[in-house]
Amino acid sequence: MSICQNKNDKILLIEPFFSDYKLYCEILNINYISIGINDIMNKRIKGIKKCKAILFSNPNNPSGYVFNEIEMQSIIALANRYGLYIISDEVYSEITYDSFISFAKYDYKKIIIVDSVSKKFNNCGARIGCIITKDSNFINNLATIYDSRISISNTEQIAVYSMFNNMRQIFKKNMLLYCDRRKKVLSFLERQNIIEYEIPKGGVFFVLILPIKNTELFANWLLNEYRRNNETLAILPANDFYNDEVNKIRLPLTNNDEYIIHGLNILIDAIREYREEEAK
Repeated sequence: MSICQNKNDKILLIEPFFSDYKLYCEILNINYISIGINDIMNKRIKGIKKCKAILFSNPNNPSGYVFNEIEMQSIIALANRYGLYIISDEVYSEITYDSFISFAKYDYKKIIIVDSVSKKFNNCGARIGCIITKDSNFINNLATIYDSRISISNTEQIAVYSMFNNMRQIFKKNMLLYCDRRKKVLSFLERQNIIEYEIPKGGVFFVLILPIKNTELFANWLLNEYRRNNETLAILPANDFYNDEVNKIRLPLTNNDEYIIHGLNILIDAIREYREEEAK
C-alpha cells in the first residue's frame, strides 16, 4: 500500500511465494509478476519496468529454500538497476539448517526487512512483528497506515516481552526440535519411491511432489471418499504458492515426527488407490 501508488504499479514475487502475498495483491488491486530465482539470475523478466518492489520470503515458505550470496547479489543488482524496493520476509530466519544471510547485511537503501515473533518464537497467535529499513521516505509513507492501526492486546505484548528475555534458549530449543523432525521425515522419504520432495534448508515445511495430476482434486477425494482404518488426511495443496504447479503439497513439521510419518504412510497408500481409480 505504501509503495504501489499508481494503478499500473506491479510487485515482483519470487516463486514459490507465501500464498497470502498473491491474496493481498488481489485485495489491494495491485498487479504482480511471478518468476523463479533462476529467471532473475538469467535476467529473463518481462514487465520489470512497471515493478516497484521484489517480495519474497527467505527462508522460503513453502519450500524452505534459502538464497545464497550470489543469488542475493543478483536480486540487489536487479533492484538497483530499476530502482526497486527489496522486501525480504525473514520470519523463519532463526530456523535454518544451513547457512543463512540476512538482506540486512547489504547497504542498498531500498531494502525492507519484515520479521515477526510468530515463527521464530513458535508463537503464531501473537501478531507482533517489525519492519526495518534505512529508507526514511518509505517510513514516512508507512506511518499513515500504522498510525491508524489499533494496538494488539497487552496480554500478547507481555508474553512476547518475556520471550525476548529468553530468546536464545527458545531459538536453541526450537532448532533441536525441528532438526530432529526434519531428519526423521527425510529418512522416511528417502526409503520410499512414490513421493518426490525438496529438502528444506530452513523453515518448518517440506514441499512434496505427488505423482498425480492435480492435488486440489486429490485433496477433495481424500476427505470425501478415502478411508484407511477409518482414517484419512486433510492436505494443503501448494497450488496457491505457484502460478502453474498443481501436483505439490506443503507438509508442516509442526507435529511430532510419529504423527507426521503415520500421515505419510496413509498418503502413500491413498496415492496408490487414487491412481488405480484414475486408471480405470
